[in-house]
Amino acid sequence: MELEDFIASFSGKIEEPIGRKIVYFKYLFHEVNGVSEPVFAWMKTDDGIWHRFFMDVWIPYWEALNPEQALKYAKDAHEDSIEAHIKEEFKEYIDDEGGQWKVVDILELYNVHNKEILNVEVTYKKENDPTFAQLKLLIEEDVEILINDFCDITETELIINNNKIT
Repeated sequence: MELEDFIASFSGKIEEPIGRKIVYFKYLFHEVNGVSEPVFAWMKTDDGIWHRFFMDVWIPYWEALNPEQALKYAKDAHEDSIEAHIKEEFKEYIDDEGGQWKVVDILELYNVHNKEILNVEVTYKKENDPTFAQLKLLIEEDVEILINDFCDITETELIINNNKIT
């Protein structure tokens, strides 16, 4: 597949959360040797939909789960509820290699509770040298969340209102 075809197949809007208000939003990070990288997020919107998303090797992954789908997702992971599954996924600990797994509560830190999601879009950019994929969430009151994935050239980064989150 040519780069242009790859980019065309993954670029564009992610419609599911647009126009909805955020009621839950946490991001899991993995820190090794002082380098912290965002792994994935869980976000719930006011329509009861759970959104699990991340970027990996320039590819956006976005799951939108209604309550029935969320329960099945949890049951498949041997949990009784999606909340129990998320709690298990967001367990903070230090792994065998010394990496620290930690959770950042975006809802609390950036005051986005009940704020409307205005846009979610994936674009591909080239700055300086590396091409990178960017997942951008625009939230009312000028909150901008960027997830930049550099395809293993360097660590993925989460930037909120021009501040890199670690």
